[in-house]
Amino acid sequence: MKPIMKFFALTTQHPKSKQLGKGTLSINKHGEAMFFENNGTSEDKVLASMERVQIAWAGADGIFLSGFERGGNQRDGRAKFLYQEWFLRYRSEDQPQNFVA
Repeated sequence: MKPIMKFFALTTQHPKSKQLGKGTLSINKHGEAMFFENNGTSEDKVLASMERVQIAWAGADGIFLSGFERGGNQRDGRAKFLYQEWFLRYRSEDQPQNFVA
């Protein structure tokens, strides 16, 4: 029996709702989240990243996160951060590639 790999369908919320794809979530102990396409192996690209992440809620349908993503640089060269929210809906490996989040 092969194990079932759990994936998420990521939808970012700001400035307007946008589906980014199917992948894997990683959050480290420093509050940085990265969303990788597919399994998150070294060949897979990062679809989105966020800092100062907080888990707003986790339920039967998915996980809702909030935090800040990099949005370029300010005039003085410092990084500019923009507020962002993610909704990650649970998906499994055996579901079709053309999923609806």
